[in-house]
Formats: sequence, structure tokens, C-alpha cells
Amino acid sequence: RLTITGDDQANGIQSLLVTGTAVTVTPDGSTSVNGQPAGMAVTLPGAATSLTANLLGGNDSLSINGSSDFALTGAATFNLGGGNNTLNLTTTGHVTLGSLAVTSGSGSSSVTVSPGAGPGTVNGRALFSFGPGGTNTVALSNTSFPGPAGVRVTAGISGSNVVTANNVTVARTFSLNTGRAASTQLQTFTNDTLGGLAMTGANPSLSLTSSTINGNLSEIGNLSSNCSTANVVAVTGNVILRSGGSAGLITGPPLMNGTFTARNVTVSGPGVVTFFTGGTSATINGNLSVTGQGLPSIQVQTSGLTEVKGNVVEGGGSRQTTFLTLGPFKADRNVTVRTAPNNTIAAVIIGTSTAPAAIQGNLTVATGNGQLGMALTNVTVGGATRIMTGAGPDTLQFNATTFQGAFTANTGAGADTLQIDATTFQGAFTANTGAGNDTFNIAQAAGMPAPVTFTGRVVINAGPGNDTLRLGRSTGDANSRAVFSVPTSSLNGGPGFNTYFKSTSQVTGPANFLNWTNA
Repeated sequence: RLTITGDDQANGIQSLLVTGTAVTVTPDGSTSVNGQPAGMAVTLPGAATSLTANLLGGNDSLSINGSSDFALTGAATFNLGGGNNTLNLTTTGHVTLGSLAVTSGSGSSSVTVSPGAGPGTVNGRALFSFGPGGTNTVALSNTSFPGPAGVRVTAGISGSNVVTANNVTVARTFSLNTGRAASTQLQTFTNDTLGGLAMTGANPSLSLTSSTINGNLSEIGNLSSNCSTANVVAVTGNVILRSGGSAGLITGPPLMNGTFTARNVTVSGPGVVTFFTGGTSATINGNLSVTGQGLPSIQVQTSGLTEVKGNVVEGGGSRQTTFLTLGPFKADRNVTVRTAPNNTIAAVIIGTSTAPAAIQGNLTVATGNGQLGMALTNVTVGGATRIMTGAGPDTLQFNATTFQGAFTANTGAGADTLQIDATTFQGAFTANTGAGNDTFNIAQAAGMPAPVTFTGRVVINAGPGNDTLRLGRSTGDANSRAVFSVPTSSLNGGPGFNTYFKSTSQVTGPANFLNWTNA
């Protein structure tokens, strides 16, 4: 066993060379070893199988020889002590250790493990545990950690950690505590393969590039929790981001190549809560859940398909809730968007003319008394559609969309607007718009690929208020037309002065009109 003991002065070891027959320690010009003059190298005969270094106080540094292998079959244990310390295990050769433990006292520490010939290997546990105060950095590259304990990085009170991992393989979980400091420190993982990644701290923030996690990815933050991915990132397990403030998962970036896959994704917190997909594609093999009391947001902006093979749930927002797909989107099961009862505004915008969307299950949108702006374009909904809103003014727009199941909209009080073009309702259609001056603009646009077709029974109850109905447009074209199929269909304007622009309408099929004044 090789033992290195420092003192409370600032000491430096420029080169620690371990061979099969001897150990050579070369200090800097202000440090002496074993009573020799400062700066003189000392060679200790015999093979070292393990190392214990206690550097004590002062601003110390220790580096291995930069052009030779550093191999210990046993443990390598470094106690850096207090102060601002540096441990540099960088070499053009191999680094092979039985285990690695790095601890420190108060102050800031910098630790680097970077073999050039590799990968390097730490066969047992790898622990980096830092004391209170300061910002600590851990830089790992070209190293494999095959042991059952994985890699663990911890921070002391009021301290923070910054980890960079490049071309690192960990068989089990990489556990990282980023510290309690209020400032956000970005953790960067590139070209890595991990058995799992678990991050905690005040503000854990992760950049994940070209990496695979064969397990779960979790970030639990006291104040915030954020993760961004680039290039090809695959998580075979679940992704969980949760914080006491804001939380966000951003894949992509937009308009660039990059794919993201995971099993289930959960993003939650009381502040700004975001799930954003950019890049080429994203695949969630299970469920997607984005919930927050403030501003939850789901945004799809991939150039290829974003697919959620389970259920999509977004909810809880008391201010603004956003569900936006500007890239191709598919949900294999149900999509549910719910806000708090006292919400301010909600925007549900699914599909574009060039980016179709498909929801194979049910679509449910339930908002409070705030305003709902909902637009579906080039969308297919395989199950039932249910829209429930409160007293705010709501706008529902459907264009080139197919509803294969029953459609129900209960929009509550307020001046609500339904605008429908080139859309087919294959099941029953029910719209109860409640009190307020409501407007129905159906099949008003020219140049549409199809008319508005109601295959099932239609029931419209406009409720109290002065309502307006435009049903087809005779001055448009053949598709500026509303098609009814069931004779018992009923359109009831309800109490108030209600206007139906019959003279300019274009309607095919039977329907009953109640409490309307023709214009």
C-alpha cells in the first residue's frame, strides 16, 4: 500500500508514477517529499497495489504521470482535505483501479479522470464526496465503471457540483447530487452509456448528447429541474423530472437532426412545466404526463414523427396551458388536457396542413373559466371527443379533421365561436354552448378539399343569448357546404334574438331549425 500524507500548507505533486516495481513521486518546487529538498523526486521501491492520500489543509494538487499507465489492483483513496484542491488522473496511457474514492473538506475541488489509451477501468465503486461550500468539478472521460455500485457524486452544505462525462460507461446508476446552491450548474453527458442517471439538488440541469441510458433517468430539484437532449438519446426506462418550481424536458434541438426515445415520461412542478420535442423524431413507448399548477406546456416541433404509444395527460394549469403540435404527431391511446378551475387561458393547437396528427383513442379537453383557443387541422381522432369549458369566451376551430367517434362540446357561458371547415363527424355531434352570444361558422371557406359532413345525429343547443349561425356558403364552391344525414338532427338557437343566414347558406340533407330568425 502506498500512503501519501500532506500537511496544512499548499503542496503539489506534479507526477505520481506507479510501475510494477517502484513508485516515483515528483513534487513541485515548493513541496518536499520524505524530508528531501523541495522539488526533488523520490523513488520508493516495491510494487504498490493500493493508494491512500490524505492531503490535509491548504490548496493542494496531485497529478499522475501524464505519459504512463496508472494501475492499482486495490483501492485508490484520495482525501483532498480543506482548501481549493486539484486531483488530475490524466495520462496518455491506461488508468486501471480496483476502486476510486475522492473526498474533500470545505472549499472547491477539481477532479479529472481521463486516460488516453482506453477505456480506463474502475472495477469497484466510484465515489466523489465533497465538503461544504465552493463549486466542485468532476470531469470523466474514456472510462468504464463496471462495478455493481455505479458512480456516486455528492455535495456538502451550500456547495455545488459540476460534472462532465464524455465517452463514459457505467453498468449501474450514475447518482449525482448537484448541491444546494441556488445557482444552476449544467451537468454535461456526451457519448455515454449508463445503467441509470439519478440527479438531485436545488437546480439540477442536464445536457445529454448521443447517449444511452439502460434504465431510468430522474431529476428531482428543490427549485427547478431541466434536461435537454441532442443527437441520438435513448432511455430504456422512465424519465422523471420533478421540482418545487419549474421543470422541463427539451429534445432536439428544433430544425436539426436528433432522436429521443423513452418508456414513460413525467414532468411535474408548480411553475413552468414543459415537454418540448424538436430534432428528427421522438418516441415515448408508454405514457406522457405533464402537470403543473402554473404553466404546463406540451410542444411538438419534430421534422419527423413524435409518437406516444400510451396515454397523454396534461393538466393542472391555473394560468396558461399549452398543447401545440407543429410537427407530425401520433398518440396511440388517449389525449387529455385539463386545467385548474380558475385558469386564465388554454391553447390546444393540434396538427397543421403539412404536419398531420392522429389520436387513436379519446380526446378530452376540460378547462375552467378562462379562455380556450382550440384548433385542430389535419387531425384524425379515433375515439370520442369531449370538450368542456367554463364561463370564458372559447373558440373551437376544426379544419380537414375527422372525428371517428362521438363529438361533444359543452362550452359553458360566454361568447363562444365554432368554426368548422372540411371536417367529417362520423359519430353523433352535440354542441351545448350555454349563455352568451355564440357564433357558428360552418363550411364558410372556399377552396377546401371536402364539405363539412355530419354522418350521425346533430344536436346544437346555443342557449340564451343572441346567437349567429352560418351554415354553408352559396357564394363559395361545392365544398362550402354542410351535409346532414340523420332526419332528427336539431339546431336550436335557444332564448334570444338568433340569426340564421339561410339566404346565403348551402346545406344538403335533413335538419330541424328551432328559434332562429332567417336572414
